[in-house]
Amino acid sequence: MPEVFLWLISEPEAIRTRCSGVRPSLLFRFTGTLYFSDCAVTHALRSKNTKTLNFLLTECGEETRDEIAAPETLIQAVKLGDIQLIQLLLDAGADIDGVHDDKTPLMSAVHIEVIDFLLSKGADVNFKTSTTPLINVLSRNYFNDINSTFYPKLNSNEIDQHIIHVIDVFLKNGASLEDNDDYGNTALIKSAQGSFSVEVLKYLLDKGADVNQKDCWGLTALHVAAESHKLDFVEVLLKYHHRGYVTYKDSALDAALESSFTNAARVLLDHGAELDSTSPKPWGTR
Repeated sequence: MPEVFLWLISEPEAIRTRCSGVRPSLLFRFTGTLYFSDCAVTHALRSKNTKTLNFLLTECGEETRDEIAAPETLIQAVKLGDIQLIQLLLDAGADIDGVHDDKTPLMSAVHIEVIDFLLSKGADVNFKTSTTPLINVLSRNYFNDINSTFYPKLNSNEIDQHIIHVIDVFLKNGASLEDNDDYGNTALIKSAQGSFSVEVLKYLLDKGADVNQKDCWGLTALHVAAESHKLDFVEVLLKYHHRGYVTYKDSALDAALESSFTNAARVLLDHGAELDSTSPKPWGTR
C-alpha cells in the first residue's frame, strides 16, 4: 500500500506537513488516481473518519468527484448511520435519491435518526424503483438489514416496534399507503408476505390501508395470508369488513384449501365464504 495512502487514512494533516507545496491532487496522480481515490473515500467511510473524508472532498475534489457521484457511496454512509458523513457527501453533491441495486438512500436507511435526516433534506418518500420506500420496509431484505445493523440484536417485538416507527415516519411525511411495487403489492399485501408479526398488519389497517387491493395476480392480503398459513392475519383481515367489505372471501377460501390450511378455511367459512362445486372440501365439512 502506498505510504501516502497510509497518511490519508490515518491523519490527513500529515500530507500538508510532509508534502508542503505539493497539490493534494498530484499525490493521487503519483499513486494512481482511480485506485487511490476510490480506496481513500471507501476507507474514510468505513472507519467513519470525517476528518479524512472532509480532506478528500475539499482538497482532492477533482479526483474524488466520480466516487462521490456514485449512489453507493452515499448509501454506504447511510447504512453506517453517520449523519455527519452523510451531510459531508450531500454538501459535495451526492444525489439524495440516487439509485444503487434498486435502492435509494432512504430505502437503505434503518436508523430512525438517519431516516428523519434524509427526509428533512428532501429525500422522496414515494420514490419508485421496482418498489417504494414504504413497501421496501416490509421486505425480507429490510428485515435482514435490521438484524445485521443493530447490536445487541433486537428481539422480534422490538423489530416490530421499529418497523412500525419507520412506517409512521414515512406516512407522516406523505408516503402513499396504496402505491404498489412492480408485482402489484401494496404495503398491506407485503406485510402479509413478510417476516413481521400481525401487529404490523394491524397498524397498516388502522392507518386506512385498503383490504381489497389486489396484486398483479389478483390476490389480496387475505389470499396471501391464507396461502401463507397465517391464521392470525386471516382473522384480523376479516374483522375489517365493517370498514371496507372484504370481498374475494370465496377465492381466499380456495387458496386456503389448496394449501391444506384447514384452520383458515374454517374461519373463512364462518365469515360467509362459500364452497363451489370445484372447491376441495376441508376435513370435517360436508
